Amino acid sequence: MKPKVEMMSETVDTSTKDIVRQHRVEQQSKIYNEELPHDREDLLRFDIPWDMANKVGFRWVESFKVIRDDDLLRFSVLPLSDKLVFSSDNEQLWEYHCKTMFSKKGGDPTSSHIFNGSDNVYTLLSRDFIPQWSHGDTVTYTYVPEDAKEERYLEVRRG
Repeated sequence: MKPKVEMMSETVDTSTKDIVRQHRVEQQSKIYNEELPHDREDLLRFDIPWDMANKVGFRWVESFKVIRDDDLLRFSVLPLSDKLVFSSDNEQLWEYHCKTMFSKKGGDPTSSHIFNGSDNVYTLLSRDFIPQWSHGDTVTYTYVPEDAKEERYLEVRRG
């Protein structure tokens, strides 16, 4: 009698859940202390999943675009098509340019020894830009690959 062979199928996880956090100085590298010396209640922190930061290219740019569409944000290094920048009634959605920031992967979050090639990537968004969002919100990050009509980007959905 032959042994039963179980087949496993691997799937690539294209989405990751996380929590939106408040800006806290004790959770940022010391290299940002001059620019952000105090906790800021008006800023929300979005920790970009490590693999998605690589795929979209966030770690190699100083800033990137965020397009707001209610409970959905699109993070992109490259320009997106009009269908993602304009709503169905041709009204332009809100666009924001945010700074790419880094924190030590697996180490002291206040470390000033960070490396953009391997450390964690995050950004801070103003509550004025996303007034319906707040700290503690659950978010789902979804990688959207490029195709013939659209550049790759990261979709961040609240809830």
